[in-house]
Amino acid sequence: MMPTDFFTGNRNWKINEQLYEWAKFNDFGKCGDSSTGFILPDGDMLSPDASWVSNEKLQHLTKGQLKKFPPVCPDFVIEIMSKANKFVKSHKKMRKWMQNGCRLAFLLDFKKKIAYIYRENQKVELVDLIIKPQLSGENILENFILDLSNSLKNIRSIYF
Repeated sequence: MMPTDFFTGNRNWKINEQLYEWAKFNDFGKCGDSSTGFILPDGDMLSPDASWVSNEKLQHLTKGQLKKFPPVCPDFVIEIMSKANKFVKSHKKMRKWMQNGCRLAFLLDFKKKIAYIYRENQKVELVDLIIKPQLSGENILENFILDLSNSLKNIRSIYF
């Protein structure tokens, strides 16, 4: 994976910061950023832009496993489409997360200002981020709200 541009990196940081602050306060699990890789149950290794793994899953891992790419699928992931990402490839990756045990996932397309919400055993939901810039962690990340309003402000200058 190539490094991102400054605007993308800054936006990713803002998203990871919100998830980290929620996790720190609630202490139900741990977060990972875009450099965190996971070995999924099907044997593939993936790295989301942001992730959260419950303490329930973490307790089954050894310290040695946590010092490598842990053999676990996060409960929650966020993927952010960049200019280089293809729609079909991004959705395929999201389906891979869900097939391997992810319970809730957000695919954020800032260029189109759309979020795709993936849930266990449900159809994908499309959310217009202009109308609803806050996404709920639902019952997976209780009381977590991802506020994307700040990330949408300068979107025109990033892409055009």
